Amino acid sequence: VVMGNAFPTPTGVVLGTHVTRIVNLMGFVSTKNAVKIERELTSIIPQAEWTVFTHRVIRHGRAICIARKPQCNRCPLVEQCFFGQNRVVLQ
Repeated sequence: VVMGNAFPTPTGVVLGTHVTRIVNLMGFVSTKNAVKIERELTSIIPQAEWTVFTHRVIRHGRAICIARKPQCNRCPLVEQCFFGQNRVVLQ
């Protein structure tokens, strides 16, 4: 995360706990393997967005998609989330 913020060209998507968990829940990937996750994410997210994507997912994981009690009913991404669609009745 520091490298992505300190230098103009990000070197990849940072895969912390929140990022790994949330991209699996949302259906972006279906693995816990960091190398495979990064490869998959960097192929679908523009390089200029890698750092900000990481920050957004971390923030989302802390505020709404909390590991022990995800708040799918108030999540703005529920319609795009594989996990959330199975927990919330969409109107």
